[in-house]
Amino acid sequence: MILTQFHKKCLLYLILILFISLSATGCSKKNTENEAKTIPNAGDIIQSSGVNLNEFVRYELNETLYYKGVDGLNRYESCVRIDEILSPNIGKLYFFEGETEALSEEVSEDYSFYKAYEVTDTHYALYYDDQNEMILLKNDILEGSKWKTSMIEPDLGMLAVEATVEKIENDEITVRYKFIDNQNIPVAQQYTLEYVFKAGQGIVKEKRLYSDYELELQLTQKSSDTPNTFVSRYNKPSELISKIYPNTYFKDLISDSIFKQKMRRGHFNDNELYQSYKDYLNQLQVGNMGNISRAKEMLRNSVTYTQNPLELVRQFIAFYELNCYDYGHVWIEQLELYDNAKLEALFVFDEHKEKTRVNPQLKGEYRAVGAYFIENGMSIKYEEGHPYFSTSADFLDQAVNVVDPISKDYVAFKKRQYTVFPIQSEGYLTVSAEELAHAIKAFDADYQAHRDLKDFEEAKYLADYLFELYILPNGYFSEDYNYKDGYITEAYLESYKAYIQENPKSSYTPILINVVKILKMTANAYSQELDRYLTELGYSPMSDTFALKFMQMEMFSDITEGKKRILLNPKASEVVTVSNTEAFLSAIGPNKTIYLKPGLYEIPYQVEIENAYVQVEEGTLRIKNVENMTVLSESGIVDILADSYLEVLVYDGCENIQMEGIRLGHLRTYCIGDVLSVKASKQIEINKVILFGCGYNGLNLEDVTGLSLSNSLISDCQACGLVFKDVNQISIKNTQFYRNGRQLFDFKNALNVTLTQVVAADNDKEAYEAVNALMTADELSTISFIKSKLETTFVQKRVEGSGAVTQEE
Repeated sequence: MILTQFHKKCLLYLILILFISLSATGCSKKNTENEAKTIPNAGDIIQSSGVNLNEFVRYELNETLYYKGVDGLNRYESCVRIDEILSPNIGKLYFFEGETEALSEEVSEDYSFYKAYEVTDTHYALYYDDQNEMILLKNDILEGSKWKTSMIEPDLGMLAVEATVEKIENDEITVRYKFIDNQNIPVAQQYTLEYVFKAGQGIVKEKRLYSDYELELQLTQKSSDTPNTFVSRYNKPSELISKIYPNTYFKDLISDSIFKQKMRRGHFNDNELYQSYKDYLNQLQVGNMGNISRAKEMLRNSVTYTQNPLELVRQFIAFYELNCYDYGHVWIEQLELYDNAKLEALFVFDEHKEKTRVNPQLKGEYRAVGAYFIENGMSIKYEEGHPYFSTSADFLDQAVNVVDPISKDYVAFKKRQYTVFPIQSEGYLTVSAEELAHAIKAFDADYQAHRDLKDFEEAKYLADYLFELYILPNGYFSEDYNYKDGYITEAYLESYKAYIQENPKSSYTPILINVVKILKMTANAYSQELDRYLTELGYSPMSDTFALKFMQMEMFSDITEGKKRILLNPKASEVVTVSNTEAFLSAIGPNKTIYLKPGLYEIPYQVEIENAYVQVEEGTLRIKNVENMTVLSESGIVDILADSYLEVLVYDGCENIQMEGIRLGHLRTYCIGDVLSVKASKQIEINKVILFGCGYNGLNLEDVTGLSLSNSLISDCQACGLVFKDVNQISIKNTQFYRNGRQLFDFKNALNVTLTQVVAADNDKEAYEAVNALMTADELSTISFIKSKLETTFVQKRVEGSGAVTQEE
């Protein structure tokens, strides 16, 4: 339910009464408990010439007074401490703690308070400190009696008022307190305060009289004990409560009241007002959470004195952010709030009103803690799973109430910032492509609407920052990122197209047009062309993962330049063209030529395929018992990648297989399986492929007869480039090996193996211990190298073992 204007005035009234009723802590007067006494007859208390105040006003320890106002606006206050006053007058000092409550769920602030009544044989006062108090009653009064005193008004600060006894009737006294003239009080904030005092009960009615309406609060109930929900924040706080509620309560109250008085009387111009508020913020201690709410209250006061509040709003938000960003982690540590579940339980989010408030199910000190956090603008964010306090968009709605359009736009911009950020957690984006695009558009609009104001330069910075995340590769392995396995995700590509269509005049649109155009030319892969384009714009886009791919592609281009495609097997007579993984897996079978359209073919970790020739398990694609099959790219090179720790692709029991134009590898950074494994097969022709690690070995052959590998690259594997066991008639031509294990070749019973125009360099990984040679060849192996270049920088010798290894040229 939205509060009506009248309801809001009622709420404001209670808040004002709360502040007027505040009193001091830390007095040096002796503490004692007062025994209960029978309330005397009115005639014994109110005489024709005065009031016996020590009898007229008496409270008992733990006594609780309940007040009720219009529309369910309530307050209770409990007597938590009684000090004896011995001089200069005899009496008592009664300390009260309490809370103002409102039935409206829109109220989500901390309305606890602390105050003290000083009752002596001469006067009854609201006590602030030894130099500041509001005289409520005197002992020598009659109807019409007047006296001057001071009071603390929450919006106006320290004020001089004149008290007038309006009526003395039976056991009640009515006194009105009117602002003395010439204090520069705005007309809209002028009112008369009226208290009704009753013998033995103190204040039984509080009334605020404006020119056109009245607000009233009445004592309705007294109890001899505190409420079961009572939590002491100031007198005897728990260890947790004592860490957040200050012991300088009245010192701060008086200091702020004097400052408000200065603001009210100062007749400042705007620049003087800005400087005055800046000076106030500078004297507040950064790192004290409670000072955020003090700065908030002073902002509310200050903006009433200017038509141009933007600078004040900016100063407050800067102070708020400084505290949250610098101390959000520290406060969690200080309060020892490590239990994420308990911390999250402090708040609930009202989806209907889109607002965070204290969990109504909370009781005791955690309810008080939750209210205090919301009062000071704390929201809970997480970094690597650990909570910290940060800025809250909801809080700005409470803290900043301005009508100036520019200031409202600035607050809306900051609220958006608090809502959007942080957008990364543990290195991962936490927003979708659509959300990212919306935020870019909104921040850019904030800047464009006020680009002549320095206050909105941050909006441009944020828009640029988010746009970088939007178009630069910010993840290679996660589906939630814009590039998955090196290819733009459908969500981001569609988002780019939508942004172009919806925002033709945006400064970012021409960039997105070119990005989409380049992606189209490269089958949506992040390419060197796109990388160069983004670099020319001043971005730094390239990640290590893409750098490795680009290096592979450059080497592969040199290897394959001018090389022809394979001659297709005429027995592979059925021609099929596929464009996705599912279609590819379904098409695998004998007597087929399968063309792969450019793009990514990712082998799933586990999937059921209705194809007797295919098995996918733990990310490994196993092709079994297939004859006369050719698998090749329609043009260029395509990626077949596996999210597997084991092999990427296995041919098992196959014959007359051709493969061309494929980049084959793992998605993971560590694995124990090989890239390509061929077992119990014959007549295999592989041309123009890249086999890359983290695969343990690049090409692993076992029980294979008749295999050729040509015009290819094997790189970045953990161990060997080639592992051959029980093989015959193997030909490796124009193939290069880079950045693999130091033991590059492992031959066991490898007969008639010929390696022609092979290059091996920079193979420095130590997969095996005590590697001494570039290759091992057992006594059964016959290996021939022709026109090859084998670098042995990282090993002591080329060959280990007694196999027949020959070299020509």
